[in-house]
Amino acid sequence: MSRHGFTDLGASLRSGGDLTQILEAIQSGHLGAVGDGPPAYVEAGMTWVKQVDADTMELYLHVGGDPAVDLLMGTADLAAGEYLPANQPSPGGLQFLGTADASGDATIEFTAFDATKYDSYLFVLGNVIPEDGGTDSQADFYVRFSSDGGSTWITASGEYDDTTDAGETSYLTLAEVNDDDESSSTGVSGTLEVPFPSIASEYTHVYFAGSESAAGNATLHTTAGIVKDKAAHDAIQFAMAGTVIASGTITMYGRRNGSPESPSIAARIT
Repeated sequence: MSRHGFTDLGASLRSGGDLTQILEAIQSGHLGAVGDGPPAYVEAGMTWVKQVDADTMELYLHVGGDPAVDLLMGTADLAAGEYLPANQPSPGGLQFLGTADASGDATIEFTAFDATKYDSYLFVLGNVIPEDGGTDSQADFYVRFSSDGGSTWITASGEYDDTTDAGETSYLTLAEVNDDDESSSTGVSGTLEVPFPSIASEYTHVYFAGSESAAGNATLHTTAGIVKDKAAHDAIQFAMAGTVIASGTITMYGRRNGSPESPSIAARIT
């Protein structure tokens, strides 16, 4: 549906045809052709609809400015009959922040920490497995932290302590994982919780729980650890000792500050 030639609400628009054009533009949510941006007559405070493709519409709020800004309010999936508000926390107050798929990577790093929005962070791991290191069938799967957004990493011996490796080390071990030379191994899957890493006066704590399947047998991996470098930590690095991360997926979520349990964010269109 077009905007019906609606251009303005000036005094010259007096005929029945003019009023019909105005009415139809309003009724359509100022919907243009596929790919059209905001209408030429858009004003601050006005909402308008963009036809992205045959199955997708987006709702925008025009807030004006120079250059002009249109804020995405939500997306409608016409085929599924669902509407998804933009920038909303998922159920449980979790906000998706990023994901990475490993493919022979030395490290995977996440820097989307923001203490003004999130109290803690959840990392979901899927089938993360080390490449064959050549000397051992297992590798330490570990994390390191940063207090400068990932420009440098805390690597000094004694700055980490965990329940997997005895004593203080230069990294925090989450699990000892069978490498990809073990053809029956599927890597480690699980969750890593990092609560309140922005509190500089205290140790940063981590809690990991996961499982690994090798030769048809399940292995439980659990770890608690601390970062002994007291600082506001704002980036995390995942790596395998002595080798690279052959494959697997790691996804980061932020737990929003003071966010109550949220309802489902998909609303059925009837």
